[in-house]
Amino acid sequence: MYAKPSTAPSDRLQVDIRLLYRGRRMLVINNVSREVDEDFDVVVWDKALDCAVGFCSQSPDGSFEGFVAYGPHELPITGADARELAQDALKSVNWTLNR
Repeated sequence: MYAKPSTAPSDRLQVDIRLLYRGRRMLVINNVSREVDEDFDVVVWDKALDCAVGFCSQSPDGSFEGFVAYGPHELPITGADARELAQDALKSVNWTLNR
């Protein structure tokens, strides 16, 4: 599930990938068309780690809810918009890397 696809989003930021948010470290990708090889509608991509770290769905009101993997467990991440989702994912990823 966390293996790098043959063409990672950080390798090919083209028109075919719909970015919901592009930060310095995190990308929030609309993955409804499954451009990234993950079975989730929204994927948070960590450019520093060069892999997908967050897996989410979007509510009808536009907010996001999902998780970051932590070993065999999951840490919840949420955001009212894509930017807040990226910030929450970054906080959770950094927490997991420091454990």
